[in-house]
Amino acid sequence: MKGRTTIILAVAALALLGGTASATPIKWISVPLGTHRFGQLQRPEAVVARAGANEVGFKKNAGCGCTDGPAGPVLFDVSRGGSIWVFDVLNHRFLVWQRGRPAHPARMLSFPKLDIRDFVLGRNGTLYLYAVYAEPPAGDSGANLWALSPSGKVLWRAKALTGSALRLGPSGAVFGVGVRSAYSWTPLTPPTGRPLSVAQQRHGTTSY
Repeated sequence: MKGRTTIILAVAALALLGGTASATPIKWISVPLGTHRFGQLQRPEAVVARAGANEVGFKKNAGCGCTDGPAGPVLFDVSRGGSIWVFDVLNHRFLVWQRGRPAHPARMLSFPKLDIRDFVLGRNGTLYLYAVYAEPPAGDSGANLWALSPSGKVLWRAKALTGSALRLGPSGAVFGVGVRSAYSWTPLTPPTGRPLSVAQQRHGTTSY
């Protein structure tokens, strides 16, 4: 595939001079992007986590694995300190690799009673879960947003418009993606990490 060139059009704004509109000429800038090669993967600069089948749960499926049940871990995040967190869905636990020590997980956190759909790591190490009880206890509020300390202690629970996924915003606030539309973002916490009310979440939802 030959190298392609993208043309960037720089358009100058109209300037009102003496009551008449005038515009500068259009300037075309050629920017070479190089050659794209399909099917050629680069070697990784570093391997940050390793685990064998005796450390992470894997399940053989007859189908593609996308609609007929999980085949293995699909959720991960990286802390600000560089530790790697992987949700081992079949064993219902989190595995954590320390930065610079990829050979084996350094520790694990188990959650046998929770159905975890997504998670994100906060700036201060707080673990935010989009989760519900697999078997809700009597009188459970149905809260689906959990905040846990790095050691697994529950800090608080709240009802949240989580949508399809959790994301951490640039300010450190936690967002739910896909509540109003596939591309909407809903604030679930402020940067301080405390839960917002459902009314505040709805009011703060924005598209794109």
